[in-house]
Amino acid sequence: MPAHQARRKTWREPVELNRARLDELRGGRLAWTFTIRLMVCVGVAAVASEVLPLQRSYWVVLTVAIVVKPDNGSVFARALRRGIGMIVGVVLGTRVFGP
Repeated sequence: MPAHQARRKTWREPVELNRARLDELRGGRLAWTFTIRLMVCVGVAAVASEVLPLQRSYWVVLTVAIVVKPDNGSVFARALRRGIGMIVGVVLGTRVFGP
């Protein structure tokens, strides 16, 4: 093709470009896997917080959302640290504010 002639675009090029952008917005398989896992875990936590007699049941759902968040670390390690931190906080709270 000579340099002075501009390359003509076909009608398919914008469609394929929009398709690529749409795929970026949808996220990949990993994003969908995380989304479904988060929905299931928060749903189970919400049901458990309604069934169990808890004073501040919203903390259950919030804790699950924080623990299951996408991160480079392990969910098990984060849950373990969160549980240990809660136990330490309860022990310190009862010592400071207890009888």
